[in-house]
Amino acid sequence: MKIKVPLMRGIFDYGFHLPSPIQAQAIPRIIKHKSILAQAQNGTGKTAAFLIGCLERIVPESKTTQVLIVSPTRELAVQTAHCASLLGHYLNISCHAIVGGTEVKQDKKVISKGVHLVSGTPGRILHFISTGLINPSHVKIIVVDETDEILGKEGMGSQLRRIRQYLPSSIQDIFFSATLPPDVVELATELCPDAEHILIPTSSLSMIQVKHFMLDVTLDAYKIDVLVDLFSIVVITQAVIFVSTRARADWLAKQIARRQLCEFVVVHGGMDQEKRQEATTKFRRGAVRLLIVTDVWSRGVDVQQVSLVINYDLPDKCETYIHRVGRSGRFKRKGTAVSFVCDTKEDKSKLKMIEKFYSIKMDELPEDPEEVAKLI
Repeated sequence: MKIKVPLMRGIFDYGFHLPSPIQAQAIPRIIKHKSILAQAQNGTGKTAAFLIGCLERIVPESKTTQVLIVSPTRELAVQTAHCASLLGHYLNISCHAIVGGTEVKQDKKVISKGVHLVSGTPGRILHFISTGLINPSHVKIIVVDETDEILGKEGMGSQLRRIRQYLPSSIQDIFFSATLPPDVVELATELCPDAEHILIPTSSLSMIQVKHFMLDVTLDAYKIDVLVDLFSIVVITQAVIFVSTRARADWLAKQIARRQLCEFVVVHGGMDQEKRQEATTKFRRGAVRLLIVTDVWSRGVDVQQVSLVINYDLPDKCETYIHRVGRSGRFKRKGTAVSFVCDTKEDKSKLKMIEKFYSIKMDELPEDPEEVAKLI
């Protein structure tokens, strides 16, 4: 790939030795100034794929912003900036995350000193560019991470389009996601007709690293007791529980605290950024075993120790399922996903849609505790 030696040192320090398929295909194209629209399974090194290509393109001597990375959530933007700093450790490159819920004054101070790579959420990046806090004239590459989430939502999609209006006409577009529905592919192609496609059909998305189970809980009211039983049976390194709403997350947190199930943290969009970041960091460091979260955390946030994902509530969209369960089974590691299913038309319909969409069959979790302990 003709990667600079200092960058190679950062790559090896990070723990990569051989490129994954998406890295092998994407990195050379990015280095050759090609715009791409790429889809690959969660946990296969997508973030490193676009970061390595971008870091190779950056000129350290120019203290200007040369790469913008747009992410749908604050947690993902912060994680991406951190990953870029680690990979680019020997390059003398500066990286910084700008997200909502933080002091603009502090970010402005950092950016004014010269930041090569800026990772942020659409609204905050747009604010910094439109007010002159970031000079867009030197930006060579814009990366849209979790493209389906950004282009699929009117607000973020509109903000992205406004950001691109400030950028040079020669900009290199990089679109990445684990799922790219046809309508999102069409929208991305409208923004960048010349983008080369690296696409894996949804039906053949490899989910082999994750074992999928469903658990018939009959009624929603029984879920909490089933959860308690499950945790009494299985020894879990770290687990993520996905719920449908912020209120639901807070309610479940109170129930788990009352039952003294285990130490946990909660993350959802109703919390201020400092508390969200504090909870995420605590979980990532292994200080707690359980994270209760809404889909704000389903996109790209990487915690290697997660062995179990529980869909306490089934997702409304089929595409969301792979992002949720992708929190386990990261890059060649094995994980388990257990979906709680009520005896209702709505839940049964969601389950059938997910199975059909991904060409999988969820086996029912056995009733025998010993068998459950062997499977998870």
